[in-house]
Amino acid sequence: PASKILKRLQAAMELRSQRPAMDPEAPMELLSSDRSDVVILKRGTQSQALWAVHNFSNRRVSFPLERMLQIPSETTELSWSDVLNGTRVNGPYLELEPFAVHWLELG
Repeated sequence: PASKILKRLQAAMELRSQRPAMDPEAPMELLSSDRSDVVILKRGTQSQALWAVHNFSNRRVSFPLERMLQIPSETTELSWSDVLNGTRVNGPYLELEPFAVHWLELG
């Protein structure tokens, strides 16, 4: 229902206000210009980076974090935190459900 959507939107806005990487003046880089189904935006600086990953397709998508997020190969050994959904992403691949959105931070 609409109230559930509104609550999730409010929670996302609150999270956004707490993240320096999501500041309107923070650097932003499009990392997925070669794709039409997935949009990946890197926000912020390397020390406080956040990757916004959006699946705009109606199918599940899997991709290697190292290549798609353009990070050094040694970083893939670290775990990722999805701050939008409150989950952890471990391993070298990210599985995106249809129309999913993830805000990823290292650690």
